[in-house]
Amino acid sequence: MELHLNKNFLLVKTIELVVKDIYQFCKVRFQEKQEHTHQILRQTIRFGTRKMPELKSIIEAALFAAGKPLDIDHLVELFAEDATPPERKVIRHALKELIQDYAGRGIELTQVASGYRFQTKSDLTPWLKHLQPERAARYSRVLLETMAIIAYRQPITRSEIEAIRGISVSTDIMRRLQEYNWVRVLAHRNTPGRPALYGTTRGFLNHFNLKNLNDLPALTELIIEEAKTKIDNASN
Repeated sequence: MELHLNKNFLLVKTIELVVKDIYQFCKVRFQEKQEHTHQILRQTIRFGTRKMPELKSIIEAALFAAGKPLDIDHLVELFAEDATPPERKVIRHALKELIQDYAGRGIELTQVASGYRFQTKSDLTPWLKHLQPERAARYSRVLLETMAIIAYRQPITRSEIEAIRGISVSTDIMRRLQEYNWVRVLAHRNTPGRPALYGTTRGFLNHFNLKNLNDLPALTELIIEEAKTKIDNASN
């Protein structure tokens, strides 16, 4: 009788261990499935209702069709009707991938002051200029010097520009810079005559492929480059 009871006791303990193992296994599997579901949910919230390849295609097409730089706000508006639009950081990630996708091609995606845009690479200009029937605009040295002074010393008055250059700056030069949308009046100095204070615009940054004024080359670099140019001209 005692042996029979021991066998029953061992059987019950074995069944308890098996049930406990099955329970633990099911619990782990349930937690894994629950975590997988949460991952899918987080991915849906992060990327919205669209996969990354589709997201990139939409952004790529929008940048080509826009004909002007588009910032993150404009790109977010593309998905305004989506049930779950992508987050801003996802759009930035898509833009980063697009920049990498176009690396080494004749077209590049670049960021300027007003946003992102596609453009041809500058080192291909010698071949592409023949496709443009109109002659490319040529800017005088006086105009470029005036523009450089404003860019590096803004806000600045016209008289201060003339003091730096050592000669007068014509009204036509200032008018043309404003017509190009490179320069604008920022304010007026609180001195007799209230002279205008000039500064650069987003148009200036966009034209010269700059995201902000911090991207301007250092003055020492410009001086070295100008010295090289003078040497090359003298040797020729």
